[in-house]
Amino acid sequence: MQLYALGLNHNTAPLAIREQMVFHAEKLQSALRELTQTKPVGEAAILSTCNRTELYCSSSEPQEPLLWMADYHRMKPQE
Repeated sequence: MQLYALGLNHNTAPLAIREQMVFHAEKLQSALRELTQTKPVGEAAILSTCNRTELYCSSSEPQEPLLWMADYHRMKPQE
């Protein structure tokens, strides 16, 4: 397994996208549980503020965290 960092911030994404990618505090625990229980992700941490969203995780399949994050927020991975 390898460690991956995935994220966006005020330099890499417009406000409209950052607003869509926010993990709200009340749903953060369930999002982490979903990620680690349904995908090939061992451990994970999510940092989500008004200016950035970052996902740190270990995974044997590098695309899976990205696909999960896009699906969780109902977006396309390329967005």
